[in-house]
Amino acid sequence: MSNIIINSDKTISINGVKTFPVGMYGIFYDSLGGFPPHPELTKDFLFRVPPLRWQWYPGTAKTGYINSVDSFVRNGQFLVPLSSMASTLTATERNSAGLFGYVLPDEPDLSYNIDAQTPAQVKALHDEVKRYDTAHPTILTVTLKYDGISALYAYRNSADILMWDDYVVSNNHGVDDSAAYTRADSPYAAEYRDALNAFYQINTESISKPIWCVVQAYGQNYNDILDVMTPAEIRTMTYLPITMNVKGIVYYTYIAANDNPDDGLTSNPTELGYYSAQARELHSINNILIMPTIGYSWYGKQDSNTVSFSGSSLTKSFKYYSSSSILIPKLNYILKGDNTGKYLIVVNKDSSALNGVTVTIPSLSSVTGQISILGIAGESARSLTMTNGKFTDNFAAKSVHIYQLSGGGLLTKWKCSGSPDYLCTENATGTHNSLDACQTTCKAPPPPQKKDSDALLMLIAAMIAAHFM
Repeated sequence: MSNIIINSDKTISINGVKTFPVGMYGIFYDSLGGFPPHPELTKDFLFRVPPLRWQWYPGTAKTGYINSVDSFVRNGQFLVPLSSMASTLTATERNSAGLFGYVLPDEPDLSYNIDAQTPAQVKALHDEVKRYDTAHPTILTVTLKYDGISALYAYRNSADILMWDDYVVSNNHGVDDSAAYTRADSPYAAEYRDALNAFYQINTESISKPIWCVVQAYGQNYNDILDVMTPAEIRTMTYLPITMNVKGIVYYTYIAANDNPDDGLTSNPTELGYYSAQARELHSINNILIMPTIGYSWYGKQDSNTVSFSGSSLTKSFKYYSSSSILIPKLNYILKGDNTGKYLIVVNKDSSALNGVTVTIPSLSSVTGQISILGIAGESARSLTMTNGKFTDNFAAKSVHIYQLSGGGLLTKWKCSGSPDYLCTENATGTHNSLDACQTTCKAPPPPQKKDSDALLMLIAAMIAAHFM
């Protein structure tokens, strides 16, 4: 039996390991043969949710699930069956090591849904699942507002895990309306829509349930409305919701154009490889993403004082269809950390570079020393000097920087013989290096609590890749 636990901090523990989940929604399947365990998908994604059409063909849904789940168990991946299947699965089937949870009817805030629409109706389906299975969570995706309020808030008691989707990357959103946004401005469009709909007058702290984001992931351009994304767009649109303090990322990969499953992401191996690489990147920083959130800011929502940015051209004048122009910050951030270390993730949403940006972290105003940028996603690891909680950096277009501010030996204060206290770094072999002139005499006393963070960083990817089975 899989052990899926929602922790008090809204993170997920899978078989005892706290995890930032990365999953797939949809993707190619065969009604009777189920989901073929595509090697790339099996390797890089924790779970897969069935295509939308399964909710309209429940007769084949269970057959497809049963014919698939054993192969997914062997390949270390989970499946998420329909909530209606909870009552039809046997106890043995519900106890399968491949069962992650149950997906409730998709987007009930939209009128096309045939099973449930109101929060009370969806809650009734959630309660029906719990009659048969209290060990696995229910998952619900919403899109817009419901009765004039945030759909996430309206359905906050209708499921164990809430998701919202917002697919905005397209070449054609400016065709019919001269005030519509360009593809380059898609991240701003996503934030604008999210602020007006899913997060209308709320943030992730307003809801006690985990909130995950569903990100666009198409293998083919979809009816000239939504397009295949570039690696830079994938990374930007993945980290944008992370700066909203979400607890998981799910990629929507299936296109129902002409009811043809071959339009899904598996029809484009190159594009699938981009998403697989992005999933591996998130796995590699799992132990950062599951840290407590100290502060974050997107679209001017939530705390903007935990971290601030100064420099030229740091806001974007953005117009969304017929709306009035508004100023949106180009940089988003989330600051994560505990007593073992602190990490800052900064996203440049803009299609132009931002140079000479000063980053200020007031809580570290007494700290001067070396910080580092993690060398992931093709970016070389490098070091910067922070002075009194401030440092300056350059951001390429559509870039993401992950800074290690402390932990792993960085920014640890040690006593130098005959000198004041100095900040020293510790390299990978444990040798202490000074940031000042007393390099030969700077020595560290044994830390009161030593945590091998570097080893965890290397091990966590392997643990998640095996999906903790």
